[in-house]
Amino acid sequence: MMMNQLEQKTFKELKTIAHQLNAKPTGSLKQRQTWEAAIINQAQKMEPLRSTR
Repeated sequence: MMMNQLEQKTFKELKTIAHQLNAKPTGSLKQRQTWEAAIINQAQKMEPLRSTR
């Protein structure tokens, strides 16, 4: 998911996406950046799995 796509999501949507991806946020759970970073980090971990198929 691209950063600009995340910026368009509501805070609640970010949390939902993070939970669906099983992304573990670190830092303050009250900050948007924490959730965006967790989603991006999890997506980067998943990317190599997609390219090996």
